[in-house]
Amino acid sequence: MGVSKSEDGYDVFREVVDVLIEVFSNVRYMRFLSDSEKRLLLDGLDCAASPVFKREIRGYPQSPLIYHLASFLTMLMLTGHCPTEQTPRYEMFEEGSYHTQRIIAIEFVRQELIGAAGFWEQWTVPQKAYRLNHILSRLRRRGFLDLLQLRNTTGSVDRVLVPRHRLIEACQELNNPPSKLTVCGRALDKHTIRDSSGWWGQVSGTEEKKNEDGLNKVNQILDNAMWINIHELPGSIPTLEVRTAQGHGVRFDYEPLRFRGFVEPHQAEGWLNRYRH
Repeated sequence: MGVSKSEDGYDVFREVVDVLIEVFSNVRYMRFLSDSEKRLLLDGLDCAASPVFKREIRGYPQSPLIYHLASFLTMLMLTGHCPTEQTPRYEMFEEGSYHTQRIIAIEFVRQELIGAAGFWEQWTVPQKAYRLNHILSRLRRRGFLDLLQLRNTTGSVDRVLVPRHRLIEACQELNNPPSKLTVCGRALDKHTIRDSSGWWGQVSGTEEKKNEDGLNKVNQILDNAMWINIHELPGSIPTLEVRTAQGHGVRFDYEPLRFRGFVEPHQAEGWLNRYRH
């Protein structure tokens, strides 16, 4: 007897969530991750709403990150495919041949996950955890990060994704106390000055209104994210960069976590128009 499939796979997804909690709580499992990285994957579990089954590549993963992992693993078990295979290429953000390597990494564990589905209902939770740990360990660190939608370019560093709710907290830090203007409210105010497209909107009103507009724009970018990368230049702090398909984005210092600002779509010769959009 294999997996008992509900109509939309949600019941299996919930089971996989519980199994992943067991996996990332076990010090003997996932040896390519540090204890702090395992905690990142579980961060937000105690205050999360009902688990969201993510079925598409678009969008920054919701908190906690194990919901995202459970979504993609469940889809591989039930259908043999997951959104990671649909990761789009962008001319301005070159990954070289890594797009092909990403597909190969997924293929590496596809058959094992399909095979696990055939015995799923017969196994206890510890047995399921043992099997998922084995499968994820075969992906190794880089393949595991592929499941979290992280890109791999020149300068990329293999860090675990920051939980979304932590990014939101960083956006709500005050820009210059005792002023109530937040860092993202201030950043949006600066961006509208050089935006001719209207994408960033108009910033006006009270500090509270500017803060609201800034946070709404961050969430809009995160909800529509198609490019997520953690990269580092020599001598600099690792940077988490999130962009939409059109190139609008937001940046954070990775550690310590700090909101850096919004970014415009990439322009090969942006200096010609002083980077106005």
